Amino acid sequence: MVIILRFLDMRSNLPRKVTSSFQVYRPGEDELMWESLIIPLIVVTIIWIIGEIFLIRRAKALRRDRMNALMSKNSDVTPEEFLAKRMWSAINGEEGDFTGIYVLHNLSQDEYYVGQSVHVLRRVRQHFTGHGNGDVYADWKMGDKFTIATVSLVGSGYNNLNDLERDVICAYDAYDHGYNRTSGNRS
Repeated sequence: MVIILRFLDMRSNLPRKVTSSFQVYRPGEDELMWESLIIPLIVVTIIWIIGEIFLIRRAKALRRDRMNALMSKNSDVTPEEFLAKRMWSAINGEEGDFTGIYVLHNLSQDEYYVGQSVHVLRRVRQHFTGHGNGDVYADWKMGDKFTIATVSLVGSGYNNLNDLERDVICAYDAYDHGYNRTSGNRS
């Protein structure tokens, strides 16, 4: 009898298990489908998600490096230096101001605020005199250390402020982990 069972089992390609009562158990179609289709699909999906995360992080790092290169042309200054030197104001009121974006970096919390303006220096001044982003101003008044970096639209390689601002917000993660309340204006 045992020989016949073994012969029948060898002819069948289905996996088998022997239970504690020595009865042969054959998995049903649902279990075979789970093992042969679902598990590999889950593994492939996990590998794809890990690859996507890697590519997103790499793209963000490349964008951040590009933004750092654009900003390296302008030295970072603290709000105190900015206000003391009256960089925001020239004798004629508008001279020296430019169209572009600015990045306010809270060094204490490692958070960023990115903004755009046709009068960047005037707009940066407003943030540190209580007429800009309220959270930035409150943190600065509470003693957090900030730096200010600017990028002129001219020579940045961008055609409009919205695209430049959106890329910088993304590069510094200023929307998800910073002061920005939007991911940037849309063209």
